[in-house]
Amino acid sequence: MSRRSISSPLRLAASVTLVTSLIVGAATAGAAQISAVKDSATDYSVKALIKRRLAAPVPAGTDAIRVSVLGDGSGARVQIRLLSPTSSAVGGVESYYASPFIVLDYKGWKTVTLPLSAFTFRSEQNPETNASVSSDTLFSLLPTINTVQVAVSASPTAKLFLDDMVWATAVSGPTDPPLGIIDDFEAAAPAPASAWNPTGDYEQLRITQIGQNRVAAYVKNGLGSLQIVVRPTSIDEKQLYAPALDTRLKKLTKQPYAVYVRPPFQSIRPNSAPSVQELSAPPRLEMAACAGETEPTTFSVFSATDLKNATVKIVGPFRSESGQSELPLSAIDVHVVRLGDGKPRTDPTLPLPELLMKDDRGGEILGGDLPAVRLTGDPLTDIPADTSKQFWVTVAVPKNQVNSIYSGQLVFSAPGMKPMTIPIRINVLPIQLRTAFLQYGIDLRSRLSADGNAAGDRVVAPDVYAAELANVRDHGFRIVTLNDSIAALPQAMDIYKQAGLSLNGPVVINTPIRTREEIQKVEALRQSLGFSSGFEIYYKVPTDLTTETPTSTLGDYVKTVRKASNNKALVVAPVATKAKYDLLSPALDSGVFAPIFAASSDYTSALVATGKRGIGNHDYWSWNVALQNPIRNRLLAGYLLCRTGANSSPLYGAFADPRAPNIDSSAVNTSGVFYPVQGGIINTIQWEAVREGIDDVRYFGALKNYIRDLKDRQLRKDLTTESDNYAAAVLKKPLWTLSPLDYQKTRQGMINQTLKLLTAIRASVPTYPG
Repeated sequence: MSRRSISSPLRLAASVTLVTSLIVGAATAGAAQISAVKDSATDYSVKALIKRRLAAPVPAGTDAIRVSVLGDGSGARVQIRLLSPTSSAVGGVESYYASPFIVLDYKGWKTVTLPLSAFTFRSEQNPETNASVSSDTLFSLLPTINTVQVAVSASPTAKLFLDDMVWATAVSGPTDPPLGIIDDFEAAAPAPASAWNPTGDYEQLRITQIGQNRVAAYVKNGLGSLQIVVRPTSIDEKQLYAPALDTRLKKLTKQPYAVYVRPPFQSIRPNSAPSVQELSAPPRLEMAACAGETEPTTFSVFSATDLKNATVKIVGPFRSESGQSELPLSAIDVHVVRLGDGKPRTDPTLPLPELLMKDDRGGEILGGDLPAVRLTGDPLTDIPADTSKQFWVTVAVPKNQVNSIYSGQLVFSAPGMKPMTIPIRINVLPIQLRTAFLQYGIDLRSRLSADGNAAGDRVVAPDVYAAELANVRDHGFRIVTLNDSIAALPQAMDIYKQAGLSLNGPVVINTPIRTREEIQKVEALRQSLGFSSGFEIYYKVPTDLTTETPTSTLGDYVKTVRKASNNKALVVAPVATKAKYDLLSPALDSGVFAPIFAASSDYTSALVATGKRGIGNHDYWSWNVALQNPIRNRLLAGYLLCRTGANSSPLYGAFADPRAPNIDSSAVNTSGVFYPVQGGIINTIQWEAVREGIDDVRYFGALKNYIRDLKDRQLRKDLTTESDNYAAAVLKKPLWTLSPLDYQKTRQGMINQTLKLLTAIRASVPTYPG
């Protein structure tokens, strides 16, 4: 790994003393802000987080937070959050109490009082729980609150200052004495216990700078304030501001546009721009994949002038190095990336979906009635002057593809412009990449019938349901939650079977059934639909039975399920904390209980920290895919899951919730990560990142399998030790802050190590298939 960290002073004035100045940058330069161009005013997906531990408990009598904020008029939004010890969980994926937004639509100082009664509970895993916990609960939790967090959402840049953050009462005035001080930002070098630190993932860290400012104009009271700068650019890209970029384009590319390449899942926005190095380097795409694997790569086009009807064509043939085999052109697909689904968002701090379109010029509103959009052919797009547009290339390698390096071309063109050829090389590896050793499920919440429709469910036609199931299958999922009534379950399970998700299941039945007769009807579907006797069916426990104090009714339900299924079925329930699991498990019987913990739970946090599993064999974690950026989705589906078993066996698997955060059960589609349209599905980069995370697990499993094979043959102990150490080192990396380039290098390192093992095995077994 060779992640480049940039740490430089914030040059405001000679009298500015920095507490911290932190930007984590990619090895290739990040997105640059062009002075004449801004993202859409509704794109607040650039979000910075800083937090600090409290030096003392919340004072008695507190019912508000008071803070002075110096606005810059940018329209950025500031939110104060309170976290308890169990809230800050998996690398920053948190549940928290959040204040109303402070909107910086003003310039100058404002002192704002934020009553705790107006704080709402937010969960980054389950949008249905948002605001469902009362303020009374927050007041009861105040003694456990140990962290204050500040979230700043900007579009695209904001600079603000905080001063005198204190505990107060809702009726107190701006100058009334506080009940306690959170931070007055006076100390030149705060003690570690009270220091503010940037937090979050790579994207968040690289845009965030914080420091103490001691210039009188930027201080409300006393000698210092906290300065926060949120800028979706790397600090070393200032040389790219227009018009210097136009000059470099003419000098280095001889044309008014440039094609530049960055790793998949690195954020590209309209105001992104290529670095000098990217302008100088001829664009070239290199990728590696195994037979049967789907792998992405990407490139972007920056134009200094308006480009209309720009397109990308695939030019073949893609021949192997020997010239004896070809990769079919049908395996390669190119899309243009569109930001946003066209629907208004009630919470502008949430990330925008990045849709993979064939034509993004229509501005269709997705997520309602099925729109008619083009799903095949070459992409078409317009690129406004001084902006970038991203293109997404997906290669689905056939299962029987001969391993070799295949070379071909993509050609970018626009009317009146000289085309640009982009060479692409696809290394089809000899590695046997099997199904992930972890189980992946999805809480799809689609149903064929409105009978018994629940909040968050959506009724879809059979062809749409089939397309959704095929889509989740192709992204590595085998477990699906079925929500239909008993009357519609036969059709739903038949479509599941036809989609080829898994001949052995399991499926999770989330139908409000309780009696032995109802469960026997479901169990009878195994035989009537031709499933094997080993096909697994899980039953989700009715919500009203998972109360704080389990009753005999809960135990009776489990006994009914087990008896009606001839002791084959398991029961599933979402579980908030380890304490809740301990409360439920006696009644549920841990041997038949599959708990689904939120990725922010105390149980999963402990697993990530220790790598030691503490409960049964069917534990999962879940998270809401629509609420995370691509890097987080890849991590939560990938290496972070492996880390939960660094010193034992990992979690059994993961459940993804694809729903958009604003649930509307009347809409045809409420997914925030893939969108049914007439004739198929439109995917997003967030959803592609989940598949890539699952593939990370598959490569990790392949490495482990080859290590085990070589050990079984009692060969090359030196090499198996080296590979074991490499696998352990991957899980010890600072996973949450890895850049997209780091992920690419980690994947390539995994491939290189696996190929060493494969070569050693083939040397001893010449006919070894891989």
